[in-house]
Amino acid sequence: MKWKKNHRRGYSCILLAIIMIGGITLFFERAGSSFGRTVSTSLLFKLADSYQAGTIYDRNKTVIGRGVEIGKMEWGLEADAMDACSNLIGTPIQTTFASSYTVLGMAAPNLYGYYQNRFTNWKDWLFPRKRIGDDVTLTIDCAMQEEIYKTIKNFSNACVTVINYKTGEILAMVSVPTFDIRDEEALQLDENGVIDASYNNSAYMNKNLHATYMPGSTIKPILLAIALDAHPELKDFVYICEEGNHTFGNMTVDCFDGEFHGKMNLNDGIRLSCNGFAIAMSLEMSEEELEEGLKRWELDTAKQYENRFACDSSSFYGKGEHSQVNRILGSIGQGNCRVNIYELSSMYGAIFFNGIRKDPIFIQTENNTNSKETIVCTEETAKKLQKALISVVEEGTGASYCMKEEGIIVGGKTGTADVNLETGERTVWAVAGILEEDMPYVVTVCLADQGKEASGGTTAGPVMKEVLKKIVSKR
Repeated sequence: MKWKKNHRRGYSCILLAIIMIGGITLFFERAGSSFGRTVSTSLLFKLADSYQAGTIYDRNKTVIGRGVEIGKMEWGLEADAMDACSNLIGTPIQTTFASSYTVLGMAAPNLYGYYQNRFTNWKDWLFPRKRIGDDVTLTIDCAMQEEIYKTIKNFSNACVTVINYKTGEILAMVSVPTFDIRDEEALQLDENGVIDASYNNSAYMNKNLHATYMPGSTIKPILLAIALDAHPELKDFVYICEEGNHTFGNMTVDCFDGEFHGKMNLNDGIRLSCNGFAIAMSLEMSEEELEEGLKRWELDTAKQYENRFACDSSSFYGKGEHSQVNRILGSIGQGNCRVNIYELSSMYGAIFFNGIRKDPIFIQTENNTNSKETIVCTEETAKKLQKALISVVEEGTGASYCMKEEGIIVGGKTGTADVNLETGERTVWAVAGILEEDMPYVVTVCLADQGKEASGGTTAGPVMKEVLKKIVSKR
């Protein structure tokens, strides 16, 4: 009798074990990608030391690189194309604290087999073999990436981002200077095996994601969108840009090169980038209305993206006080105001997509073909700004990259930020939105470390023109 009881208990234990294993298997099968967002860095390091990486493709299935053995990648592009992608792909994840800003970091769970199901691959338990991670397809177009790189590679510090504002896909992100990703032995590492992030103007960093810059006048349409949504009647706002009318509170702010524009309405104020107009109209809002709008546009708010995508946060006030001085300077993209290049592109994407801001898609999966979206302004506000931004390019400060002769409608904005008044250092910008059904793109050019003679219209604008011509030629 005692033997029979033990026998039944044994069967019960076996049955319970089978149920538990089945439940755990089902759990891991169902949990899938949600684990990829919380996987620890230490676990990824272990996987990278255990798995041969999968293959990295661009959107056209061009091979960028593939794992050939554990800890070793083989790169598949020609020299210029590979340089163009170097800091986009990034250094090995073990060599940087900023791996989440790179392909090797964002896609690490895929590349190093985190999603692979150990329970269905039971043969691997009994007969260990080489472990190979999963393949990854990016939204990047390598041909576009290479052409943009050839356009800006001689600058000491430059970035270009291209996004599809209707889908959220990132089509190109070029950051110069670059580094030779094929020569891992040449990486500048400290005693802990970590890269020197400041080496050669941050050549290891994709500064489209992992940096912020003073935006100059490119911030104005965002602030004016907030003002229009708070007070729709401001569509008829008029400001007289003349001598003696540039003092706001206790602060005097002139327009670029001391120019006076005369009577300014919304369209003219944006077209001619009138500082006085932008400040005066934005001051029509209460502080509460401004801060509510900044939150909606995710300025001064740390945005959390899905699929391990990461970028530095943009800020209007920065760490400064919410004072009138900081507000006035922020309204023209100076003072503590800083923007991330990708995020500025995304904000302009919302203007050109009638107020809808799409979350980024950088790595293609079955589940992220349609990114999340947020309404950041009304369609009416977006339409008014689109009209003004088209006038910027056709007859305003962005005329250097007008594409009317090519039959392409482009709206945009230039910006010139005085980073250091003593040395004359400037950061200059050109933003373009292509208003064509088959090319709903926002392109952002940012040139840092420029001299006192540089400006958005005269320096960044011609670069934008070359970039746009190359993008359109692939149409």
